[in-house]
Amino acid sequence: MMWYDGGGGWGGWIVMTAFMVLLWAVLILGLVALVRYLAGARRHQQPGSPPTTVTR
Repeated sequence: MMWYDGGGGWGGWIVMTAFMVLLWAVLILGLVALVRYLAGARRHQQPGSPPTTVTR
């Protein structure tokens, strides 16, 4: 088997795990930012709507 070189050892596993956690963090934060951006754009889409008032 030519593709098996004995592995990268513990250092390879640690680096691979760190990059996988970083990848998922970037994906999740990007998705949250996209949803917040789209929700904010939808709120500002109706400039003619009257503001809601709270009566006590």
